[in-house]
Amino acid sequence: MDFDVTIVGAGPGGSAAAYYLSKFGHKVLFVDKRRFPRDKACGDGISPRAVGILKDMGLLPEIEGKFKRTRGVRIFATKGGCMEANWPPVKKYPHYGFIIPRMELDDILRRHAIRAGAEFWDNCLVIEPLLENGKVTGVRAKRNGQHLKIYSSFVIAADGAHSRVGRILRLLKRKRRSIGVAIRAYYQGMEDDDFMEIYGEDCILPAFGWIFPAGNGIANVGVGTLIDDVKKHQLNLSQVLSNFIHNSTHARKKLTKAVPLDSPKGDVLRLGWEASEVVTNGALLVGDAASLVNPFTGEGVTYALESGKLAADVIDEALSSGDATALFKYKDLIRRRYGFYFRMGTIFVKWISKPPLMNLGIGLASKNQKLAQFSLRVLANLL
Repeated sequence: MDFDVTIVGAGPGGSAAAYYLSKFGHKVLFVDKRRFPRDKACGDGISPRAVGILKDMGLLPEIEGKFKRTRGVRIFATKGGCMEANWPPVKKYPHYGFIIPRMELDDILRRHAIRAGAEFWDNCLVIEPLLENGKVTGVRAKRNGQHLKIYSSFVIAADGAHSRVGRILRLLKRKRRSIGVAIRAYYQGMEDDDFMEIYGEDCILPAFGWIFPAGNGIANVGVGTLIDDVKKHQLNLSQVLSNFIHNSTHARKKLTKAVPLDSPKGDVLRLGWEASEVVTNGALLVGDAASLVNPFTGEGVTYALESGKLAADVIDEALSSGDATALFKYKDLIRRRYGFYFRMGTIFVKWISKPPLMNLGIGLASKNQKLAQFSLRVLANLL
């Protein structure tokens, strides 16, 4: 074999897997179809759970002082007012978050994996997985005009919500309420703040909006919803973003004088893990490819990092023992860690996106700090 593990995609999930597998002493290649540094449409919010993984990877010294720290979340509803809560003190995780643009976060993670010993190829388009007797044995790729066959004991697909590897292996499912879509842009002229803000405004529901402060008067501003609701309500996300900026009760006070720094960029989200099969013979899916996006909040960086580490642990066991079937433990690990929580999130979002319920819920939490704190624990999966 050319490598012990080939990893397709160098986002947070792929780079985390490459880092941990390299630390375990395995020969790792991770590839990405784009040149780095490269942008990714995302809210850029890093929750305390994600900070915990970055700390475990030894990356906090590279992040502290360079990026905006957050100390909590505010959630606004048109008639419900504002619920505000600090990140709760949880022994397992730091009690703060960050706003880190993906242009920079992904490159920091990629370089860290290389320092750990992983080999990286950018501008490398993976065309399809290689199969031998029903087992994935590598990938066929194109790089710098050359067609290549890369052989490895195992493959990790970390190539996003549209995962080519997952699609060809028939691991992606079409579950409409598990597919979301979002757009975001950066705005200048914002008041610096320490809170991430989420908006369930009547004028944009069933979509949700956000304003995440990046420091120096810049904020990441966006909206997102389920693809099922886009079709049902014939939504145009660009128009939803415009409504959010100009017509919302709370957000417009901050946004009407802000100046966009770029055009809105969008992406698809696969939510709640059940929209993907996460393992097959010789291959694992992590991050967005595995549908590991929090359905409560649309946040995926945490679960990309965590699933990258889980995938590395399982593959390390398989390589060390010589038992390839150890890979199938991965599905059970994912199910036990996220299954119940993600299912509850899918149900929650279906109902809370109705204006009367959103206003009632935020109204109650805005008057009861214990309820607000508990709500944030649930939303950020910090129970």
